[in-house]
Amino acid sequence: MKKVLLVVAFAMSLFLIGISNATSVSGNKNVVQFEQLPSNVHLIHVLNQTGYSAQVNTGSLKSDEGLPDGKYQFQVLGLHSERQKSYKQQLNNGRDASSPQKPALRVLDEGRFELVNGVVVTHNSLEQEQ
Repeated sequence: MKKVLLVVAFAMSLFLIGISNATSVSGNKNVVQFEQLPSNVHLIHVLNQTGYSAQVNTGSLKSDEGLPDGKYQFQVLGLHSERQKSYKQQLNNGRDASSPQKPALRVLDEGRFELVNGVVVTHNSLEQEQ
C-alpha cells in the first residue's frame, strides 16, 4: 500500500511540474529554443530515452546532424546563492580556505518535449491545437 501511495505522489509531482513550467520550448531537430528562462540560469541539461545527453549555457540547443525524433526531458539549473552562503559558514573539513569550491546548483525548472517529424511538440502546443 505504501508503494502505491509513493507512486501516486511521484506521478502527481511530475504532473504538477508539467503544469507549472515557466520555460517554453520550440524549434526543430537542428535548433531547440528554450525561452522565458529564469534570470539566474547556469545551464540547461537535456536528455532522452536513448541515452542522448547535452548541456548548454544558452537558451538554444544546436545539432548539426539533427536530433532524433523521440521524447526528451530538460532541467534548467541555476546557482543557489543561499546554499553557498551557508556552506561558507560550515567547517571547512580540513580544506584550505582558498581551495576552489564548485558552485551549488539547484533545479529552477524542468519539463518535457517531444520531437515529432523533426519538430518540437510540447504538451501546451497539443492543447492549443484542440
